[in-house]
Amino acid sequence: MDDHQNQEVHEVSDDKQDGEVAVDVGEAGAEGSPCKQRKLSLPECEGIRLEFKNIVVEVTPKAEPKKGLPCVKIAQMIKDHREKKTIPKKRILHEVSGAIEPGTLVAVMGKSTLLNVLSRRITSHGGEVTYNGRQCDEHFTRISAFVQQEDMFFGNLTVREQLMYQARLRLPSHIPLDKKEQKVDKVIALLNLAKAQHHFIGNVQAGHGRGISGGERKRLAFGTEVLTNPSVLFADEPTSGLDAFMAQSVVETMKYLARAGRTVIATIHQPSSEIYAMFDKVMYMAEGKIVYYGELEGAVTYFSRLGYQCPQFSNPADYIIRVLAVRSDDTVKMAEIDNMAKQWKEKGETFNAEWVKTHVKDEEDFACEQGDPATDNAAINIKGHFAVSWPMQFMVLLNREMKMTSRDPVLTVARLGQTLILGLLVGLIFYQLGDGQRSVQDKNGGIFFIVTNQSIMGIFGVLQVFPMERPIAMREHESGSYSTTAYFLCKILSNIPFQIIFPALFCSISYWMMGLNPDGVTFILSVLIIILTANAAISLGYLVSTACTSVAVALALGPLIAMPLMLFGGFFVNTDTIGPGWVWLEYLSFFKYGFSAFATVVWTFPENQAIECGGTDCRFRDGNDVLKFLAVRKDDLWERDVPVLAAMVVGFNLIALIFFWYQGRKKQNE
Repeated sequence: MDDHQNQEVHEVSDDKQDGEVAVDVGEAGAEGSPCKQRKLSLPECEGIRLEFKNIVVEVTPKAEPKKGLPCVKIAQMIKDHREKKTIPKKRILHEVSGAIEPGTLVAVMGKSTLLNVLSRRITSHGGEVTYNGRQCDEHFTRISAFVQQEDMFFGNLTVREQLMYQARLRLPSHIPLDKKEQKVDKVIALLNLAKAQHHFIGNVQAGHGRGISGGERKRLAFGTEVLTNPSVLFADEPTSGLDAFMAQSVVETMKYLARAGRTVIATIHQPSSEIYAMFDKVMYMAEGKIVYYGELEGAVTYFSRLGYQCPQFSNPADYIIRVLAVRSDDTVKMAEIDNMAKQWKEKGETFNAEWVKTHVKDEEDFACEQGDPATDNAAINIKGHFAVSWPMQFMVLLNREMKMTSRDPVLTVARLGQTLILGLLVGLIFYQLGDGQRSVQDKNGGIFFIVTNQSIMGIFGVLQVFPMERPIAMREHESGSYSTTAYFLCKILSNIPFQIIFPALFCSISYWMMGLNPDGVTFILSVLIIILTANAAISLGYLVSTACTSVAVALALGPLIAMPLMLFGGFFVNTDTIGPGWVWLEYLSFFKYGFSAFATVVWTFPENQAIECGGTDCRFRDGNDVLKFLAVRKDDLWERDVPVLAAMVVGFNLIALIFFWYQGRKKQNE
């Protein structure tokens, strides 16, 4: 590397706190980049030497789709199953070995799988990974961090709020809030996010606007992980999708994190020559095998000895990647790659020793000793998977959820407008129906429509909640921020005010405009029943939402479940006349229990309602006759309808919680 790209690390006694290392990045940064002429104080860390031996990873390729008609495909699948045909596993890592020293920035080119194995995100099928001679365990998980390729944040939080919430969740409870704020201040200064700290992160897909730049988002991703002061940092394609300037600023961020003693490993594809030159070491992989791992400058010399001379003024990374590129059907090239891997296994260690002896100058040992366990390395000494207790997780998440909801008023205003307009529309259509015989069917229709409207609105209002936010929630769960149960319950409880206000408002408007039973107690009971029915529907919506992987699937599945239940709601279909194979749907229909309860209250509370007879037309003399016509028992109100609706609210939410918890556990164990 050129001299102007070299960075120095030294301790400064007059301007650093105990347990910190000052990193002078000198002139390495480009204009405006995070490293331009700044002296940075970083907390001390535990120097980690990461070693991996004979790592093997195998996967089962996806079966090719069967061709032909569906019946032919099914027949072929049955035949394959009977013959116990198995798809052979494909080896994607072949006995990979190496070691990464603390204070080193390493680029891995050619295979992201190795990064996932080293970070314990996936399990290898052979070999071992150790740190400082110890087997990788829960302690290693706490002292390491993983910056994923895709940046995921809640767009209506600011940069500072994102870091502050993560600090409150990922740093132990015994650290005072002001100390956590100081840590956030240091991270913001460290990653040059001061100008963007009060800007909203943004999320175009979620409707939160563009927000901060791609480079700032990537540095924020690093900041979220650096909060816990990890000794080992993994980054999966951190420059992907960034322009040259932003990419350089991100690599510079990794550079000075490494210069403070951290072990930093990143996968990177097609780096520019400037970015490539910023790494300390590079690992080239082809077909799951290491063909070179050593000093950056040594790669050109090594490949030239193999007969691959990099042209002058060419980007070494681009040239070597082209050399290693191979098609699956090119057997000659595959054999060539195998030979390269074999030669590196035999001669690589000797080559590196010679190169270091003749080219690498003595450098300062960048590994840092363990800092104060009560402050900088507090996250390392956590007992259990999470830094704070479950109640604290819940309170922080609830605070975050309420803040995000208050900043997204468009949806709330839209729901309010929708409720008012539909309530008025229903009231006008069924306006003041009266007490005669002809009004009975109209009143029953209006009652059922109120139940149906609030149930359908409830289901479709929450179908997209978990498919949209699940990726972010699962990522934060994996990083040790909070449990899935805390997130789920806070998400449910934060929406309860709206799940009470909107059904109550809709019922109030339509109830009085329709001219239903004017008794005050009857009105209050009617509103409570509509709220309970709507929440049973919403709970089913949460269940569907947690079970679906995408918004599109949830929106498609919702009607398939809701419509049959609505048909068996007690208004459209007489269950005594249909086939016995369909009767079970009646018992799952919250429409039925809501309609039954609402009709019972309107027609028989506080006493049986008399109905005017018009001449010879006197089919319904009172409310009991109406309930008999609807096949509704008055005693079912408290014996069946209300208890079943309450059980549905609890049961659907409980099943949804189990689904979400299982997804988090499965994701964590992958």
